[in-house]
Amino acid sequence: MFKRVLVPLDGSARAERALGVAKRIARASGGSIVLVRVVDPVSDLWPVNQAPLVETQLKVAAVYLADLLNEESGAPTAADSSSIPAETLALRGNPASNILSAITSSGADCVVLCSHGQSTETSWRVGGVSAKIARHAKVPVLILKERGSVPAGPHPDATEPLRVLVPLDGSVNARVALAPAARLLVDLAQGAPAALHLLHVIPAEVQMLSSDERKQDLVNKASSYLKEMAAKLKDGSIDPALVNRHPDVTWSVMLDSDVANAIIRAAENGDAQEGSGSIARCDGIAMSTHGMSGIRRWAMGSVTERVMYGTRLPLLITRPAWVEEKVNQEEVRASVVSDQIRH
Repeated sequence: MFKRVLVPLDGSARAERALGVAKRIARASGGSIVLVRVVDPVSDLWPVNQAPLVETQLKVAAVYLADLLNEESGAPTAADSSSIPAETLALRGNPASNILSAITSSGADCVVLCSHGQSTETSWRVGGVSAKIARHAKVPVLILKERGSVPAGPHPDATEPLRVLVPLDGSVNARVALAPAARLLVDLAQGAPAALHLLHVIPAEVQMLSSDERKQDLVNKASSYLKEMAAKLKDGSIDPALVNRHPDVTWSVMLDSDVANAIIRAAENGDAQEGSGSIARCDGIAMSTHGMSGIRRWAMGSVTERVMYGTRLPLLITRPAWVEEKVNQEEVRASVVSDQIRH
């Protein structure tokens, strides 16, 4: 379970929507929350001395965070903060960099933040704060959309489980999302019905090169794989802590020319072609930053990135542990090549 949840805030009601979810997660595990606000100077190139202004902004940020914890601001999202161990951090500088540093320094094992809703491809390409945090955080990041739902508890319909979809492509990297997704579901549901739906999408390029018999073989193999993953979740092989607390697990296989769109459609509307029953609308999606596409997953057209800016649902993004080492190796290699070109 998640024990220490970090919540980046910018002073807006939009960002504060993440508080309810963070508190629910922390309360379920007997954990704590860390509220962070970063003061970003207008420009370090201004000829005037910004130090007094920045110090004032930091004090205002500290008061704002304290007000949230003490329920003095009157914001409805701050309810019950006092019942959960919490601390605040008011920092100066680049928001994304400071938040990433705060994740490490505070010992957070999860981040909950609210983005600006459905963004365009251009805005994700140039990079927003939430996108940078999702790319580089070493812990799972739950991104809530400005105009989307906020899963701060069990499903409002008592007959329906709180449901999260996890797309799997057969790779070890994609499987990284399974354990955090199951933990999040258990924390949010807190004993109420919860379900994890595993989805495999067979892309068009595979379909076009295959006969009908071959397509059916691909579907059968994908189905067997998803059944195996479902069994591993139930017996604790994926996460031993969930052996007695795992959510219900269902699965389905789809054939679609657009993998990202298929994932979004299945999660938001409910859609399945093969599996253990049709899937109902989900309350969230959980994905790894890396799947079959490897280290180049953030290039335009990557499945995770397209789902991130395309869905209205909350999205839990988990980064495989090996990525940091791989990125560092590629940066060193690029630096060597650059030096060789210069000389």
